[in-house]
Amino acid sequence: MVATELAEKFKYLNRATKHSKIWENHEEYWHQLRLNYSNLSKLVKETDKLISPLILIFCIQYSVFICSSLTYGITLGNSSNFESAYSSYVIGLLIFKMTVVFFSMARLHDHSKVILPIIHDCPTSKFTLEAQRLQYQITNDDIALTGMNFFSIRRDFMLTVNIIN
Repeated sequence: MVATELAEKFKYLNRATKHSKIWENHEEYWHQLRLNYSNLSKLVKETDKLISPLILIFCIQYSVFICSSLTYGITLGNSSNFESAYSSYVIGLLIFKMTVVFFSMARLHDHSKVILPIIHDCPTSKFTLEAQRLQYQITNDDIALTGMNFFSIRRDFMLTVNIIN
């Protein structure tokens, strides 16, 4: 839920940027946009410091649950259809829940990069130092929730986790 709220804040900033008169009063606009983006970036980093242990525990817990469910399903062998169906249901439910949670957390990283194409479309005459700073910040700042800085939760992370499982 925290990741969804942070992603919605970036989504709101993106929507305000897309529907504004970017090229009018450009110096003040780019400065304010950079400050807003920086404040959101700081909020994400502070939030990550607080919840990254929970994210790591969640990942470990669900990995163990999935592996133990797979082991239990494999060891059933010639058991009844009900036990096999239940085991498959539990494994599918665990993988589905983990996928939904990871994709909702990955939205944060996705929404933090939406402004970048707008900056690339900026005419040269309107491209200021503030726009350049914002472009550099968006390009190089990794806005994502982490598991104690062992991994960042982005879409490419989710694909890696699915390939390993």
